[in-house]
Amino acid sequence: MMKRNLFFLMLVSVIIFGACDTPRYIYAVTPQNLPSLKKKGDFQVDAFYSTNGSNVYNEDVENDHYSNGVDGNAAVALTNHWAVTGTLGYRWERNAYSGYYYSGPNDILNGSDRYYRMNWELGTGYFTSVHQRNKVYLQLFGGVGAGRYSIDDAGLLYDPNNPSNPNLPFARYHDSNVFRFYLHPAVHFYFNDHFLLTVGAKMTNIHYSDIRTNYTIPEQINYRLVDLDGKTFTMFEPCIDMKFRIPGAEWIAPHLQFAFSTYLQNYDTRKANASFGISIMKPSGKRKD
Repeated sequence: MMKRNLFFLMLVSVIIFGACDTPRYIYAVTPQNLPSLKKKGDFQVDAFYSTNGSNVYNEDVENDHYSNGVDGNAAVALTNHWAVTGTLGYRWERNAYSGYYYSGPNDILNGSDRYYRMNWELGTGYFTSVHQRNKVYLQLFGGVGAGRYSIDDAGLLYDPNNPSNPNLPFARYHDSNVFRFYLHPAVHFYFNDHFLLTVGAKMTNIHYSDIRTNYTIPEQINYRLVDLDGKTFTMFEPCIDMKFRIPGAEWIAPHLQFAFSTYLQNYDTRKANASFGISIMKPSGKRKD
């Protein structure tokens, strides 16, 4: 009998706490700056549209889910081995939800949370050929940056015990400043004059500060936002990047990239990103050391 009661208690706990799992994403992985540089004077400018593949659009726009962004990268080689880089990105995201237990068994949460993120980075680093015919290049960049992350949460609390006014509106916000510093190794494979494959592995450190919110402490615990102020997290972010130079117009290249982020314990993050766009590049040529 005791075992049966214990099993029932565990089952109820799983249902309740599972229903309370309404994530708030404190971080979203972004496209990486992986310039294709061989010699002094080479440059690259990227323009990306990004998504994490979770976009769902419905006839009722209030149930839409999306995670989108636009990003710009730039890099220029100051010497045959040293370069500077810059990145600017903006993201807008939305999640709609309904039927989650909120603060008690009679309060059911229906609403949506919107995210706005801005990031910028400046870096410098070293690149060099490790192949006799300059088909493989290694690079190691590092840098710093900053950004602003915002969550706007709004919806209705449904209270069946208050029939005269069962729908109670609510609004919450969570704003934070972030400081970023990173180390970014990568390997470039020049298969031919028109196709370049790059494998990167970025180590991004994110420090959260100056948090302003009107979420209550129980809500912050429930949404895994508690104790975020002053914390620094390290993300390992592998990436696959492909550029396709157009014959006869080698200065322009359609660009495709897939970036991922490792799991962050006790917090929710968006762990995947797909980006496609255009790169403006100086036509490749032989390097003169």
